[in-house]
Amino acid sequence: MASSRIAAVLLLLGVLSAAPLATAKTFDFFYLVFMLSGLREELNSYWTNIKCPSTDGKSTWKSTWKSYGVCSGMNETDYFQFALKLRAKVDLLSLLKKQGIYPDYNLYNATDIQSAIVEGIGVTPEIRCSKGPFNKFQLYEVYICVDKDGAFMECPGSQGFTCSSSILFHPFRYWMMNQTSTIDSNHIKMPISME
Repeated sequence: MASSRIAAVLLLLGVLSAAPLATAKTFDFFYLVFMLSGLREELNSYWTNIKCPSTDGKSTWKSTWKSYGVCSGMNETDYFQFALKLRAKVDLLSLLKKQGIYPDYNLYNATDIQSAIVEGIGVTPEIRCSKGPFNKFQLYEVYICVDKDGAFMECPGSQGFTCSSSILFHPFRYWMMNQTSTIDSNHIKMPISME
């Protein structure tokens, strides 16, 4: 299977602020995991790395912290608590469903996806695609920018992601999980099909 993230939505929480608390050079992954131990259940439920085959979210947490968290002016725990609160404010799948956009293997207009999200949160998200089945672009990530106070804002400049005008919205199913995951042992809370 492809190693791209099939889960079509990811709320990227790049909280903008002052000087970093750490740098990539001084980064300690095990310290980060230790600092997040009180949030681990919620992070595992809502911020896992869904891709085929799926993995736990630790590499995503690390990447997010190194790219955005260190610039937030917050410590690790505060940053991820703040990010989880922001995630709770946005239900991307519901916003898309209101406009008839479902993770159902169909092709959707990329601007319709953006418009559905704009209608729900008031700012334009960045849409990132990856190559999917039959060499079609598929929805890979949705980037929503926030300011240091957690208010949604227009992203400061395009990320320059490549998508076609029509993109595949690929569902994620439990059978796509790695072989060590089961429905009973996997506590992902994102709305995904149980088929």
